[in-house]
Amino acid sequence: MGVNAATPVVFIFLIYLLHTTGELCLSPVGLSAMNRLAPKHMASLIMGAWFFATAGGNFVAGLIASATGSGGHAGGTDMAKGYVLEIYTTIGFVALGVGVLVMMIAPLVKRLMHLDTLKDDQELAGYEEVGEAQTVGIHPERETRS
Repeated sequence: MGVNAATPVVFIFLIYLLHTTGELCLSPVGLSAMNRLAPKHMASLIMGAWFFATAGGNFVAGLIASATGSGGHAGGTDMAKGYVLEIYTTIGFVALGVGVLVMMIAPLVKRLMHLDTLKDDQELAGYEEVGEAQTVGIHPERETRS
């Protein structure tokens, strides 16, 4: 395949599908964790930091794209291909290093989160009843029993 070869449409669809699925899986879980673990008076600030980290990631992605010449035609020379390969190799090794570091400090962070002390302020309606499923969306004080 030459430098000017077109990318098959199926690959574009798969890229969008995987990126969207990944974001839909990560974003709600991350926001929920930020909201649950943050002190009450700092919840909105911490959620803002979550979105700021997303913006920072997009900024870094733009820097990588500009460094590799993705916006225009970087040329099909072997020197340009070697430069792009060097950039992505560096990014890959940095990502592996960060991944190993995160895996090493994960038990410490998990212990610092005090997950055993987290609980809801109010139990849901019917929580104490035997065999009754917890109800979502019903205000406990306004619930009527038949």
